[in-house]
Amino acid sequence: MTLAGVQVTSLSSRKGKFSFTSSFSVLKRRDASMVGSGLLFKIGWFPVLAGFLSLTLYSFSVSAPVNTLCAQKTLQGTLSAQGVQYVFIMLAGMLLGMVAGPWLEQKTYTIWRLLMEGRQIKDFRYSQVRICATILTLSSVVNLLFLLWWFNQFVETHAHLKTDVMFLVYSMGFITGGAWFMLLHRQTWWGLMLSSAMSMMVVSSVLSGHSWVYINQ
Repeated sequence: MTLAGVQVTSLSSRKGKFSFTSSFSVLKRRDASMVGSGLLFKIGWFPVLAGFLSLTLYSFSVSAPVNTLCAQKTLQGTLSAQGVQYVFIMLAGMLLGMVAGPWLEQKTYTIWRLLMEGRQIKDFRYSQVRICATILTLSSVVNLLFLLWWFNQFVETHAHLKTDVMFLVYSMGFITGGAWFMLLHRQTWWGLMLSSAMSMMVVSSVLSGHSWVYINQ
């Protein structure tokens, strides 16, 4: 393609195609099996199904009956319902983030190419891994905040912020899901299971503290 008198070779026309839904090791032909790393996400029905499940799960988690049940359980001193509700909201966001993973990867590459002109594609993968690892670490730290008694007390005593908190949890799940996709590609489901397990461990830790207080009383 000629642009302003300058011959430009598109990235996709070079030998060793760069695919946003496959591992970057394809560039060096070291692992041919990784060419199909994004095969699952190329199936037409999968993005639609995952997006539908994400919106359905989020709508169910923030519905009036579920909020009423969680409020009643919270007044009774039981945080299990509210904790599980937040886990479901985060999972809904992660599903949508996984679906949008290829799009997010393409946009981040475009931004990186503008900021780091002249750098090689392998440098993008190196930067991508570091950024995704940082996002996942920050997400884990935010989950650990629920282990602090004063943070839980703040959330419980500011019920008018619940809608904002739910949207932030959903957004955090979306970013986390996108980060897991860009980090693991076809192994994204491992990230989904790991994040779910960590969230449930946080909920269990919070509940264990309240349960011991209840028993001692």
